[in-house]
Amino acid sequence: MVIILFSLVIGILLFGLSIIFYHHKSKNWFIMLIVSIFLLGIVRMDWYKTDHQSIFNNVLDKQLEGKYVGIRGYIDSEPTLDGDLVKLIIKPITYSLEGQEYRINTKEKLLINLFLQAENEQIQVQNWETGMGIRLYGVMGKVINSRNPGEFNYREYLARKGIYWKLNVYDIAMIEVATENGFFTGIDRYKRRLSNIIDSLFGGRQAGFMKSILLGERDDLANELFNDFSILGLSHLLAISGLHLSILTLMLFWLFGKLRITKQNTAYIVSFLLIGYMFFTGASPSVVRATVMAILMFYGLIFKRSFLALQSFGIALMLMSFYNPMWIFDVGFQLSFVITFYILWGLPIVYGNLHIKNEGIKKSVSLIIITQLASFPLSFYYFHQYSTISWLTNLLIVPIFSIVILPFGIILLLFALFFPYLGLLFAKVMSLLLDWLFSLIQITADLRFFHFYGGFHSFFWVLVFYIYLTWLLLRKRIKESFIPFKLKKYIFQIEKTMLVILAMIVLWWLFPKNEGFITFIDVGQGDSILIQAKGNKNILIDSGGRLSIPKENWQLRKNPFNTGKNIILPYLKYRGVKKIDIAILTHEDIDHLGGYLFIADNIEIDNFVVEKGFPRTVSGEKLLTKLIENKIKIEYIDRVKTAKINEDTQITFAPIDIPSSNKENDHSFAIFLNMYNTKLLFSADIEKLGEEQLITTFIIEPVDILKVGHHGSITSSTNSWLLKLKPQDSIISVGKNNRYNHPSKEILTRLEKYSKVWRTDLDGGITVQIDSKGYKIERTIEN
Repeated sequence: MVIILFSLVIGILLFGLSIIFYHHKSKNWFIMLIVSIFLLGIVRMDWYKTDHQSIFNNVLDKQLEGKYVGIRGYIDSEPTLDGDLVKLIIKPITYSLEGQEYRINTKEKLLINLFLQAENEQIQVQNWETGMGIRLYGVMGKVINSRNPGEFNYREYLARKGIYWKLNVYDIAMIEVATENGFFTGIDRYKRRLSNIIDSLFGGRQAGFMKSILLGERDDLANELFNDFSILGLSHLLAISGLHLSILTLMLFWLFGKLRITKQNTAYIVSFLLIGYMFFTGASPSVVRATVMAILMFYGLIFKRSFLALQSFGIALMLMSFYNPMWIFDVGFQLSFVITFYILWGLPIVYGNLHIKNEGIKKSVSLIIITQLASFPLSFYYFHQYSTISWLTNLLIVPIFSIVILPFGIILLLFALFFPYLGLLFAKVMSLLLDWLFSLIQITADLRFFHFYGGFHSFFWVLVFYIYLTWLLLRKRIKESFIPFKLKKYIFQIEKTMLVILAMIVLWWLFPKNEGFITFIDVGQGDSILIQAKGNKNILIDSGGRLSIPKENWQLRKNPFNTGKNIILPYLKYRGVKKIDIAILTHEDIDHLGGYLFIADNIEIDNFVVEKGFPRTVSGEKLLTKLIENKIKIEYIDRVKTAKINEDTQITFAPIDIPSSNKENDHSFAIFLNMYNTKLLFSADIEKLGEEQLITTFIIEPVDILKVGHHGSITSSTNSWLLKLKPQDSIISVGKNNRYNHPSKEILTRLEKYSKVWRTDLDGGITVQIDSKGYKIERTIEN
């Protein structure tokens, strides 16, 4: 509190002094202004956090999670309907707990998950709008945290929006909604009308694309289309941003110019229209930034006191940061301001150093170079992927999007509003253009050779990249500037030293290291293990998966959860895995096989290892079809086989087969791994009979690390098995609060006699780092 009070007093004092010094033409005014803004920013951040803290954190602890809680408040965002799931955000006013109602005095919000039970309930939900009063009862719980290294942290993302808790409602009868009309209610209704018009003009992914670029609605955007745009560095086209507002502004100025309206009056009109469009599309940070900067530019037209572009940039940054300090941590905010800064400051430098005669091509190439360089560090840090042909795709696609698709889309929507038949005609032409565009994007995105994965695992390297980029842009100016020779010589000596250090770090990073990594990926109730050995060798054991419950058509979701798509592939990208050398399926239970149904189509696999009876199930047959379609070599384990991965790592497959059993668990194989003399055993879902067969037919030696069989079930990990293995560490891959009550308390007690026990339900993803000195185990979630 003392620090906040000190920052407030000193900040106000320095701000006042900066104004006085500015009028006295002192050189110190700017330094005082920057320091005052920093101090006042600390105060604003503290006030914001206090105002948006969660009252429930003081009321609901772990013992109260899962209890029924009543909430009364207002709908804060238009409900999103996806099959049998409805998501909405509400602003609570009161909560009821154990028969008592309490008032909420903070500005926190709640995420509501409503699970529909009948198709006709969808109609009821579609009538809910922003601003309506709501009372509901549901099960309170915390938003899920990231459970694997590098995974998108949904809890942090929502916390920055003032959302800390979720409420699951399983019966729509537990919800009462009161009609209330307001400003945002009207916006939602008109937005829904435009959305319906787009649905009537286009179908499938075309409608989702048009809604995304015109209305800022991304709920209907096809997941595959978004992924293709993302890998090619074109995802900025799918979100309303400065590019969209610039095109809209140019169109409006052209239109009002033709109507002979003065530039000053046009600036007034366009300012109000842009503010309306900002709220209409959801007021994302990139749209707010572009709107504020545009209005500041219009201020110069109206009052003939223009701001420099960088001054507008600075004012927008300061105003937005003070209004919502949490925006600073938003990736859209960061990308928007970083790219805008380098365009305003760095584009003229790049343009001046390009030797291209054609002015149009020179401007386009300059813009692509600076935007790609500016966006790469943050994109690689957050999304763990980059395509070396994104430069080319941006050079080709962005002009088509800017000149044809977006302007044509805006005109088409206006025609559809006032001249429906003409709008339908235009839509047919647009559909052909979009089909061509999507085909081009898909073909280019499928060129996996040009894509690479990994990312900066520390924000420090993002800052290093931007410092170096800034230096490259400044270097020529400093070299040609009239500064003392000794100072200039000193600056370039520092440059040489830093380049040598940077080159050594890059070489160290690229040089193969004598170490390996094994990650027990948290896939819930299932198994998936990534082994990374020296020489960029990647082995994936199983792929997790969830049992899909048959649903009616109305219940089906647009982008249903898939372990391979939502968990494993993002983690492979995070670890820089471009190709799987050996993919292993220990047996055909869906919690081991399910993810491969997606992975087989989306990453290169050299060899696929299965047990000798594969396929035994319908899911196995589906997977076999995909393996054949993708021309993946299949190897069957019918006897003990050993493969050398590199000079320090070898893997052994030991099959089990219980002829009298119909269980998948009894037709599988154990996997022994020796890496730098650290021994591991991955025992899949092998049960008592399988363990006994391995003991009698295979020489079982003690291991350092045991992947416990069958998720810690009572049917596995017998005393005789553990007595043979004597593991130092045991790892159980198991889902949190699973319906099987795995792991068994008896098995935990048994394991703890021999080793330290690690569990993915408690620890999240578990990483083992191995080298010649031994091994180290790290958990994702600190207990």
